[in-house]
Amino acid sequence: MEANIGEAVEALRKLGLSRYEALAYLHLLISREASPKAVCSATGIPYTKVYDVLKRLEKKGWIIQISERPILYVAKNPSEVIKTVEENFKCRISKARKLLSELERFK
Repeated sequence: MEANIGEAVEALRKLGLSRYEALAYLHLLISREASPKAVCSATGIPYTKVYDVLKRLEKKGWIIQISERPILYVAKNPSEVIKTVEENFKCRISKARKLLSELERFK
């Protein structure tokens, strides 16, 4: 069964991406590599925002810039990205558990 782009966008949003970040990541995943202009054209992300969206995805570890001239990006492997998201989430849960346990002692 072929994945629905709308469902994929929503799933990625639940993992912490904005709508534009999810669209950009999915376009890069499908197209293998793309320039900011190509991402903009394919996704409808405004040209004034596409560079910021791509930089945020790069900072989050979802994509990699592979060249300067022309600027090209590629999506990281989904299993690698999901593993990182899962590890980060486990760390946040562990920290919350510890903090809540400490606060519970004040009852």
